[in-house]
Amino acid sequence: MNNYSIGCDPDSKSHGIAIYKNGALTELHNLNLMQLMDKLVDLKETGTIHVHIENVNGNKAVWHGENQNKKAYGMTSQNVAKCKQAQIEVERMLEKLGIPYTHYPASSNWKSQASKKQFEMVTGWKKTSNEDNRSAAYFGFLGANKSSQLQKATMTTYKKAKA
Repeated sequence: MNNYSIGCDPDSKSHGIAIYKNGALTELHNLNLMQLMDKLVDLKETGTIHVHIENVNGNKAVWHGENQNKKAYGMTSQNVAKCKQAQIEVERMLEKLGIPYTHYPASSNWKSQASKKQFEMVTGWKKTSNEDNRSAAYFGFLGANKSSQLQKATMTTYKKAKA
């Protein structure tokens, strides 16, 4: 039996998904809800699954720029609301499938191009990635109990940047 740690960065269009199989990052995807459900059903046949999801519903306020007009602020609020609803739908699906999940505070770790190097160094991932599935990889990584490796890589990255 395999042990799957799934990272999920919920989004209204497609969710960033990272799959760790027995502690190793094996897949990165951007999947809609139905594709995610199909993937989880397939994985469930070969092992146990735990999903580690970014808790966008944990953010209670929508911040906007001082010079942002009302229309732009409205669009920002609407986009955040879509992501929050997407998280709710993912959680409903997980409950229906009997798959446990853990919330993590929203984070920008591994999203930027600058942090892509750290992501690659820590996970060993050499294929293509984007900010959403790298973000999912971060949450899956935390769930795969790899935080000591992350801390070590952070210190290494910090030391290199300082030198």
